[in-house]
Amino acid sequence: MTRVIQRDRDYPSARALTSALRVMLNDDHPASGVTVLDRQPAVEASTFPSEVVKCQLSDGRELELFCKYALRRHAPEPAWHTAHGHRGGLAYEADVYERVLEPLGMPAVQLRGVYRSGRQRLAGLFLDYLGEATRVHRDPGALAQAAGWIGEFHRLNTDRVGSAPLAFLRRYDADYYRGWATRTRVCAGRYRPGCRWIAEACERFERDSATLASAAQTVIHGEYYPSNVLLWKREVHPVDWETAAVAAGEIDLAALIDGWPVNVAKRCERAYVKGRWPEGAPPEFAATLRAARAYWLFRWTGARRAWTTVESRSFYVERLRREASHQAARVARPTPEPSNSKPAA
Repeated sequence: MTRVIQRDRDYPSARALTSALRVMLNDDHPASGVTVLDRQPAVEASTFPSEVVKCQLSDGRELELFCKYALRRHAPEPAWHTAHGHRGGLAYEADVYERVLEPLGMPAVQLRGVYRSGRQRLAGLFLDYLGEATRVHRDPGALAQAAGWIGEFHRLNTDRVGSAPLAFLRRYDADYYRGWATRTRVCAGRYRPGCRWIAEACERFERDSATLASAAQTVIHGEYYPSNVLLWKREVHPVDWETAAVAAGEIDLAALIDGWPVNVAKRCERAYVKGRWPEGAPPEFAATLRAARAYWLFRWTGARRAWTTVESRSFYVERLRREASHQAARVARPTPEPSNSKPAA
């Protein structure tokens, strides 16, 4: 069950927030004043308690910040939130902004700072607030632009994955992928006991997961669905980077196009290929993308049993069923034998 955020308990006091902002925004003059003018709960809430804070610096400048919090009394992160190693938390996300995004110089939300205080029992991630930005899922015309952005991001990071600054990133291997199928077999088996197709779908993905593990590796966002991509001043700005990892880049494309019509998905694929491989996609791209799209289904069905049994999430199981039926039909379809007759003149 999703944790209910309680404002008084989960958000810092005005005094703790002001103290954090003074440390972060006035490094040259820590004693100078920062005044909090307004703070409102974020409309687009994340897993973490989050709010939009408007503040004024001592020189009169005003800033709007998007603030995410993890109070120390919540540590360690709940098991359901870490999603079996899929998510890393606020400190991990801050490292992604500082070590992965900032050196690239691509359009991205600016990280203003991270604050930790044992006395105030506060941990916070402070980002520039892009108030007029649009989530890409509300502007389908921008999906291809988002696909091109992530394709370029993958291209630029392909040669960086072995560097020391990126050694902190989690890395997906075959065991990681198989874990989602294993959990799906358990969770969905309780949801629909005795359904043979569930076991068959899991076995198929366990075999196909080798495709993802052996694919060209790069840095991925990890949850690159449209609601995590902002369009601001006609430029793409992905957010919520705590799921970044080293893995097959096609996973991000699969997340972006999941559930969209075929013509939209194909347009995104072309934009992605242009951004990642300007000279053209490698021969294994199509097979890797198919495996990535299968992974994206198992990523949800294998996350939590509640997400498999509750009606609002059962559609992922239904999609697995339909995909299993399609796979079975392809296997059962006989291969046409070559004809010995000569074509008509």
